[in-house]
Amino acid sequence: MTMITLPLSELPRLSAAAMLRTHRNSVLKMARRIRRDGLLNPISVVISGKHFSVIDGKIRLAALQLLRITHRLPRGLSRIPVEITQGGVTAREHPVLVTEAELVRRILRAEEAGESPLAIAKRFACSPEYMLKIRSLDKLHPHIMDYFCEGHVSLDQAAAFATLPNKDAQWRLLQELGPFAHASEVIKAIFDGETVIETADGNVHILPSRKTPPRGPKPRIAA
Repeated sequence: MTMITLPLSELPRLSAAAMLRTHRNSVLKMARRIRRDGLLNPISVVISGKHFSVIDGKIRLAALQLLRITHRLPRGLSRIPVEITQGGVTAREHPVLVTEAELVRRILRAEEAGESPLAIAKRFACSPEYMLKIRSLDKLHPHIMDYFCEGHVSLDQAAAFATLPNKDAQWRLLQELGPFAHASEVIKAIFDGETVIETADGNVHILPSRKTPPRGPKPRIAA
């Protein structure tokens, strides 16, 4: 899979009249969305001889061409992100042309503005599962949240750490596993409870329990 940018004029020309006749509402909604939020997903194409064939994104492409015809195409889209594939469409859980942290900020702003979860999911082409992961971020240790905002951990990783109720244990776990641990590794370590890890340098580390320490007065020790 290769990502390039191309002038809109080099992409296949769809019949605007035909697209509006068969997908009018979808094209108009997409045009408004692109004007408001930008293009969140690339146009996916395959190369057929010397020509491109669109395999995913015909509505987006028609909306872009409509915006160009009506002189409302944003300047930032003078070149269009294009994903060249070998024929299969990549299944996406969320848009790929913005960072996850930026996408999360946009979604949270939309929630604060009172948009419904369904409307937000449609607007940003996100799955319900992705929205649930975003809601888990308020359970994160502040340092891990900083890592996420800076792009050092993904939303999948952050959501995995958030399943650990003890925030201090989350941070210790990240320190032990490192920021490159896959989300499944994080989940496994959490559900294993207290785990002993021996690192390549010969040091042994004991991961904290996934359980939150009990609150209340410390037991007294008899003299």
